Amino acid sequence: MLTSQRGAAPLEAVIAICLLMILALGAIQVALTVYAHNAVNASAYEGARAAAEIGTSTSDAHAVAERMVRSTVGGLVEDVRISVFAQGDLVRVAVVGRLRSIGPIPVVIPVRAQSTSVREVPPT
Repeated sequence: MLTSQRGAAPLEAVIAICLLMILALGAIQVALTVYAHNAVNASAYEGARAAAEIGTSTSDAHAVAERMVRSTVGGLVEDVRISVFAQGDLVRVAVVGRLRSIGPIPVVIPVRAQSTSVREVPPT
């Protein structure tokens, strides 16, 4: 039976610090995921809102959504694809991307949002 516990405290500290770091990185990843989802959702909404205005086209909506994505999430979301569909007086903007993982485990987290708007009718 071993009676000496020399060196046990530093080993326990290293294990505890490693576990706390993994926990902290996980919490940060969850926060970034929520932020990216909200930013992509806002980008889709702004694109649909821009397409609904009188005198705008689907390319204007695409440009607004792309500008919003780039300014809010920057490089946090990769492989961003923006689709604008107009059918009659309805406009739908969909934004799809992939969140970059920051932790030691490479996890692919897809983020997507869709927003629909009704085009404004010019006054008569």
